[in-house]
Amino acid sequence: MPDFTHLAGGARLEPDDAAFPRVAFGYAADPADLPESHYLTVGGRQYQADAGSCVAHGYSAVVESFAAERGAGLQLCRQDIYFGARWVEHNGAETRDGGAFPSKAREWLANYGTVTEARKPYKASDVTTWRPPAEWAPDRKLLSVGFVAVSRTAEHLMTEVADGKAVAVCHSVYPSLFHLGVGGIEGGVSGPSQGGHCRAIVGYDRTKATIGFGPGAFLVLNSWQGWGIQHPTQAGIDSLSWVPFSVMADPKWLNDAAVIDRPPEMYP
Repeated sequence: MPDFTHLAGGARLEPDDAAFPRVAFGYAADPADLPESHYLTVGGRQYQADAGSCVAHGYSAVVESFAAERGAGLQLCRQDIYFGARWVEHNGAETRDGGAFPSKAREWLANYGTVTEARKPYKASDVTTWRPPAEWAPDRKLLSVGFVAVSRTAEHLMTEVADGKAVAVCHSVYPSLFHLGVGGIEGGVSGPSQGGHCRAIVGYDRTKATIGFGPGAFLVLNSWQGWGIQHPTQAGIDSLSWVPFSVMADPKWLNDAAVIDRPPEMYP
């Protein structure tokens, strides 16, 4: 597998404070009541060009899957989302290619919306200088979308997927991400952290065998072209892997998870 280490580190990890949990509770079905496996439709692929843009990729993939599940094609503007997630910090972060907090991407998408990739194809050299034109404001409302952070337990995440919702996940990166096991199975927390990354859960299999990690794994969509495995049920979709339930639920690995709670107006 080619070296993808240069694409890791763009998700800024949200601080956790036990006294003020970001998610106070979360509903989860009894896993026995859920389908043994469930896979969501993935939208048109957009691949990552630099490390900083991974949050824009992860969140756009969730919205694009939402549209694809309804038979519609959609590609969101990653340049716009990456700009906005830094701009709402109001400290000049948009002038630096320093990655983004997932909560700030949620804030931008909810309050300002976005546009399609056709308006502004992603260009890495524009990351610190580009700003969205003011005249786009009326169109942004159609692609305003609300996200809500959710409980980071395997049972809750599986429940969301079974309900037809892809999940944006931001996590710490460990060397195991660059050395997938047989069948595209990821390892867990081992070795030094190499920063944060953002991807999207698009499926699960409760009986998936993961040697050393227990049964069950989530199907996770990445934005690295030429990395990982093919989608098990959707032809032509690549850059996926299996993250064992026990890895996904490890607080040293998973930092933030969110789902759509207010869809774009054009996809009710």
